[in-house]
Amino acid sequence: MTHEERANDWFANIPNGKDIDLQTRMAICDRIGKKLLGVFFGIVAIEIFILYLIGGAELLESIVDTVNGLGDNIHSRASRKATTLIFAAMSLPFLFFPFFAVFKFRKKWLIAEAEKFHKQNPK
Repeated sequence: MTHEERANDWFANIPNGKDIDLQTRMAICDRIGKKLLGVFFGIVAIEIFILYLIGGAELLESIVDTVNGLGDNIHSRASRKATTLIFAAMSLPFLFFPFFAVFKFRKKWLIAEAEKFHKQNPK
């Protein structure tokens, strides 16, 4: 997805979002994207810290060993695909909250930026 496509896609359902010129929408998307990246990795770091508090280093080591053990003795493409699906299924509960937060914050921040732009640049 190009910067233009992302700006058009993100602002599609934002009130008065199409009134903002493309360059400004792209700049807003870049700023918000960087914030969202920080939110995502911040939540993942908090989750890892909570897992560490709950089970200590042994819990984290067992999780890593389980994930690393999934790839042992795989010799065919079908086995690699199955292993990838198993790993994805194992990761979903861990990544649900970060993705949920990113989607919630994205819409909220886009609306706030659009309102701020319209206050600064009245027609």
